[in-house]
Amino acid sequence: MVAVMIGIDPHKRSNTAVVLDPNEKVLARQRFTNDSAGFKELKAFARPWKQRTWAVEGARGVGLSLAQRLAMEHERVLDVPAFLSARVRALGGGSGRKTDESDAYAVAVAGLRGHDLQVVLPEDDVAVLKLLSDRRQQLVEQRIAAVNRLHDVLQDLLPGGASKRLTASKALQILAEVHPTDAVTRTRKLIAEQHAQDVAELDAKTKALAQQIKLAVTERPSHVNDVFGIGAVGTGLILGETGDVRRFKSKHHYASYTGTAPIDVSSGDQDRHRLNRGGNPAPQLRPARRRARPDPLPRTGTGLLPAQACRGQEAPRGDALPEAPTVRRRLPRPSARPRGAAAGGGPGRTLGDDSHIQRD
Repeated sequence: MVAVMIGIDPHKRSNTAVVLDPNEKVLARQRFTNDSAGFKELKAFARPWKQRTWAVEGARGVGLSLAQRLAMEHERVLDVPAFLSARVRALGGGSGRKTDESDAYAVAVAGLRGHDLQVVLPEDDVAVLKLLSDRRQQLVEQRIAAVNRLHDVLQDLLPGGASKRLTASKALQILAEVHPTDAVTRTRKLIAEQHAQDVAELDAKTKALAQQIKLAVTERPSHVNDVFGIGAVGTGLILGETGDVRRFKSKHHYASYTGTAPIDVSSGDQDRHRLNRGGNPAPQLRPARRRARPDPLPRTGTGLLPAQACRGQEAPRGDALPEAPTVRRRLPRPSARPRGAAAGGGPGRTLGDDSHIQRD
């Protein structure tokens, strides 16, 4: 029985499949609708090949639904990154036209020839933490937008607006003291009250969601929660974004993924880090690392960082000190120039004449 690779190019409405043998020969190809009926047709299409492996492009993205349905039925599914299939298309020659069949063929070739491709496993309770963390982040962003809108209205309603640390209860207290006398002011007050109510509702939803995350973290014990400075919400974010930690070859690969790996620079400064990319738990890892290992030694000396001290840099200077009396005595005294004197000196004095300078 020949083992085959079935490459899948997933889309929102359809999935295109191409079957390759170990020699990259196309055995079959077909397009299916992305629904329950299309999934049944896809399984019937692959049934003749008992030894089969599925290669799905973007199994953690657009191909998540199909990859999980296959994994739940105990199929072997590989996650092919989009950049890897794009590299196969670029090196494969041909006309260069990008079609669903050519994409599925490139995905199948990447599944055959790729190394260390991640095997898709059925989702577990880690996916629950991912969903809850993403929902909490959405609520936090909505609250920030609601508070900004509230500040915008209060700026027009009150002289100087409100303070930065504004909560829903403080906003309602401020609005209770506003007594509008015209239609425009009454409308502004009404809109501000609605924004304050939105902030209160979002606060309640965020608090309830934090309790759900805490319960989910309790049901799934982890050593992440033992790190000083990381609570239940941070633990849920890290576990949800990381998923199966075994997909990283080493701790260095994980540090590169989270954006916490130091940049190798010629100056030897190891305190610089890569910028954090959206969607990974680097903001939670960095504060925890700083707070988990406090410096037990008091700060002494010039206050320079160790890397700066090794390079011989000087501490920034402050304001200029006033001149000492001894220095002032050695400076030339200003003398009044007579009117009409030339720019080079007064009458009877040459440019090289320094007899007017007082000697000690």
